[in-house]
Parts: sequence; C-alpha cells; structure tokens
Amino acid sequence: MERCKKIDKSLAERRGILLLLARLEQKNITVEEMEEIGTTLRKAGRRALSPLVRRLWRERNGELISKYAYLLDFFEDETWLEQLIQMVLRRKDLEDEGKAALLAALEGYGIDVTAPPFDRLLTEVGRPLQVSLPRLLDRGEEGLAAFLDNLLCYSPEGRLAVIAELATVSDPRVLTILEVLVGIDDNEIAQGAIAALGRIRSGAAAALLQRLCRQKDADLVELARRNLRRLAFLGIVPAGSPPPTAPLTIHATYAGPLDGNGNRTLCVAARDGNGRFSLLYLQTHDDKGMQSASGESGVDGEEMCRILADLEYDEGIVAVSPDYLLRLVGDAVYRSRECGVFLPVDFYLRQGMFGQGTFVPAPYEPDFGAFDLGRPGLSAPHLRASASLFDEELFVGWFVSSNRLYDFAEEWDLLEGGAERKLKGRALDSLLERCCKEVFPPLLEQIRRRLLLTADLVRESGGERALLERVLAVASSLSESSFPCHCHPFIRRLALESLQVARESLGEGYDPRRFTEDGEW
Repeated sequence: MERCKKIDKSLAERRGILLLLARLEQKNITVEEMEEIGTTLRKAGRRALSPLVRRLWRERNGELISKYAYLLDFFEDETWLEQLIQMVLRRKDLEDEGKAALLAALEGYGIDVTAPPFDRLLTEVGRPLQVSLPRLLDRGEEGLAAFLDNLLCYSPEGRLAVIAELATVSDPRVLTILEVLVGIDDNEIAQGAIAALGRIRSGAAAALLQRLCRQKDADLVELARRNLRRLAFLGIVPAGSPPPTAPLTIHATYAGPLDGNGNRTLCVAARDGNGRFSLLYLQTHDDKGMQSASGESGVDGEEMCRILADLEYDEGIVAVSPDYLLRLVGDAVYRSRECGVFLPVDFYLRQGMFGQGTFVPAPYEPDFGAFDLGRPGLSAPHLRASASLFDEELFVGWFVSSNRLYDFAEEWDLLEGGAERKLKGRALDSLLERCCKEVFPPLLEQIRRRLLLTADLVRESGGERALLERVLAVASSLSESSFPCHCHPFIRRLALESLQVARESLGEGYDPRRFTEDGEW
C-alpha cells in the first residue's frame, strides 16, 4: 500500500508571510495592526525572520526601516541583532534618513551608538532624531503621526530614550510633540516628556511647562513646577505666548450600528472660531475598545456635509446627542486601557477638541429599566419573527467570523461540489444545526450584549419603538429562552449569514485560518 503524502503547505505559508510584510508599506497602518502582524510572524519562527531580515538589508526608506526593525523584537532568536549591527556598519547605499533609522533602531534595542564603532557614523549623520525628525515634521500632521506611531512601537526603555533625545533637537516643533506626549495615558511617557521640556532652554518650553502646571494630575503638576524652577534658575522665563487653544464647539455627533463582530463607527464634527470644521472618526469594538482613529481639519460646511453623507451611506451612522457619544468614547478609552494598549495616535493628536474632563473613561452599559425585558422575550410571535431583523439596515453587517465557521463554509462548498447542485433541504439543515451547536453557545452572552447596544442606538437616535422592542425581544430570548441555538430563528439566520460571508471570502482567496488563531478579522 502506498503511503499517503503530506500536503505541502509551505508555499501558502511563505505567501502569507510576504503578504503580512507587504502590509507594513501601508501609510495608515496602526501600532495595533503591527502588533498583530508581529505576533503572527513570531509563530512562523525563522521562516518569517529570514524574509524580514532580507527586507531590512534592501530597504532604503527610513520609515519602513523603522517598521521592519520593530518587528524583530517579536522573535526570540536574537541572531538578528548581529545582522542589524552589520547593516549599520556595512551599508553604504543609505541616505542620512536611512542611516538615522538604523541607528535609532539599535539605540532602541539597548546598543550605545555613541561608542565605537558607531560613533563615526553618528558624527556623519548627527543624532538620529536631529536628522530624521525635522524631515518628518515637514510633512505636517502626517509626519507627526508617523513619528508618534514609531515611538509607541519601541520598548518602554527605548521610548524614554527617544523622548529624552527630543530635548537635543533644535526645532521648535518639538514642543508640539512633547505636549501631545504629556496627554498620552502613560505616566512614564508623560513624565519623560515633562522632563525633556525642562532641558529645552527656551521661553516657549517654559511657557508650556507653566500651562501644564494647571492640569489635574497632582504628580505631573509637581514635576512641571520643578522643571519650570530649573529653567528659571538658568534665567529662562516663560515667553509671552497665546493662551492655550480652547476646546472646539461640538457641532454634531454621530454613531453607527455595531456589526456582528462588535465593531462600529463614531464621528464628531466640531466648529472653530472661523466657522470651519474639524472631524474625528473612530472605529471602536465593544470589548477591545478604540481600534483606529483618523481626522481632518479646516473643512468647510459643504465638504463636511458631503463627508457625513458618505459615512451615512457606507457606515450607517445616525445623529446622536453629544452626551451619548461621549459615553461611548469614554467606554472605548476605558476598554483600551483595560486591554493594556495605547489609543490610536490620531486620537491623541485630536483629543484637544474635547474639553478636559469632557469624557470619563468608564464602562458603559445601556439601561432599559423602563422596559420589561422578560415580557417580549417570551412572546412566541417575537421569537418566530426574530430572523426578520436581518432585513433591517441596522443588521446589514451582522455576521461573525471564526476559524470553525470557515471550516463549515469549506464543508458547504465541498458538499455542493460533490452533489453538483445547490445545497438545500436536509443537507443544509444538518450543516446549519452542527454549526449552531458548535460555534454559537459560547457567543450567546456576547451577541446578547451587542443586541442591547443596538437597541440603545435605536433609542438614542429616535428610532421606531416597534423596532426597539423587537431587538430587545431577541436579546431577552437569548438569556431566558430554553431554545437551543439551532432552533432559535435569529441564531440560525446569523449562522447562515456568517457562512455565506465566509464562503465569499474563500472564493476570493482570503482565508483567515492561515493568519490568526481565532480567525477574527
């Protein structure tokens, strides 16, 4: 008997690794996305490390060099450190920006770049930040965001070293960076930024320290006062400067519905004194917090209306009260902190559009005290009609994604191919039943909470009471009904929608089982 040969999956794995590395070339990639890429590459071990190091040897762009070097830290095999040192010493094809990026990477990994043999290169290009930072800041807000993204990618020690070095960069725009860093919710970063301000011998730095003495954190206030006294001892007093920018006037606030995986879009439009608008867009997750942020400033009224119309069409956003949106923002900030991750850089850059203390980082759970959640949930008509919620706009994005779901979707495709007909009848019922039994019981509480948050949006946006009661009925039925998952009309429809999405993804060549453990997007 012939021995069955194992299927060679190495080509697909190598292709997946190269696709992940190619994602680093995206301009708007976030720290969280880079963390996910690094975690996935680490599982592949040396098979992922080799192409990463090859890219570092070839790359000339300073920003990409910084991103590739950041990923090295995910690998336990530290042979890459010697490779990084050799790149610094041997590469002759780099401009100053590329050299500075490599030096900054070495410094971030604890190498003293002021000692031989690196001191010669340091003399040629100057301290890494002295070369690369002004060029980044010349790109405006995009460059500032790129610098902060790179900074947050460093180890805690590396971040503090870079923040300390900011004091040596003779560019007044450094003060903007340090002011943003003080607003990041990490005490070490904020303290490092204030200490760096105390080493900048300028009246503008003293003026910023003076403003920081008026914040609420007592420890940071004391540190700011101490550094202000240090500058005063050197004869440096606060320069006359305009008062701090007042919070913008909130013009309108919007929230989108949750999808089946817990993601939603939030939007804030604020008006400045000249009648122009700043916009902040947030992508949040009901459990993981704030996932991404972006924004724009100086938008006129006509352009703002066009942008909001596009968001309404693409993301389903609806107008809500500022108080409600701020509770959602506070919830997202709280959950991000609980997960131990930084907020998106664009949020740090634009959080000044809110007044200090406007939103409170705290979990938000909607209160339906005025409704008898038990009554509609046990109603047979409500339960039978629960699948019809998928005909509502609020539920357009409702599907869930997991590796096991993709297994069932693949099985569906195989059954259809073998039967040479559309899967229906008993075969489809059997597959749906097994899918509901295996995939959905652990998700019921999560789905119930997302339904309650959806009902909350209906209420807060002035939606129909009938729709609100239908959503609440389904949420109640998931906790109080004795129906097994495969008999519940809403769960069966959710399983069907999820399988259809998974099949479409597989048909387009996308299979998340190759990249993550849980299959979530």
